[in-house]
Amino acid sequence: MSEEPHLAERVIVEELRTIAAEVERVPRTEDIKAHASFPSNHVHQVFGSLASAQLAAGMEPTTVRGLPDELLLNELEAVAAELGRTPTRRAFDERSLLPASGFKSRWGSWTDALKEIGLEPNVEPEPDVTREDVVERIRQVGEELGRNPTIDEVIEHSEATRWQLTVRFGKFSVMAEEAGFESTLTPVRNRD
Repeated sequence: MSEEPHLAERVIVEELRTIAAEVERVPRTEDIKAHASFPSNHVHQVFGSLASAQLAAGMEPTTVRGLPDELLLNELEAVAAELGRTPTRRAFDERSLLPASGFKSRWGSWTDALKEIGLEPNVEPEPDVTREDVVERIRQVGEELGRNPTIDEVIEHSEATRWQLTVRFGKFSVMAEEAGFESTLTPVRNRD
């Protein structure tokens, strides 16, 4: 077999790294079209998907589209083994180049992806977190944003979990009122 495929892989990986430095982010298709010395479809011809090329370049993929289910599930199993327990999405994101959000698009939810490999979903938050801690997190995020935060914003900008904000400590809107925000809050519904 010729050396061309390996050479093509190396060229694409190096060019992706160069483009990443230029655009100051993980290159997307539009960046490759604008900056690469080769047609963007070469990435797909050589790697099968942009995500596979991004991984080969040591970058966090911008999507999991095009990655095989087996690769995603193996990564989930590896993170679980590293932790010695079922990973949360946050713990997965901290330890993997693959985005946990991609599991929802592939399996319908994070929980369903966990079940696919025989793991029990995490349903209990850390026992040392109090309702007062969560109310304080809501207050801090709201102050950072300068407005009423949504559930998703509190999750994104703090250590609070959806479980804590909707089940363990009661209604999000009630805790938000305790944090000093208006009762007209409407939480974003995004069940993972």
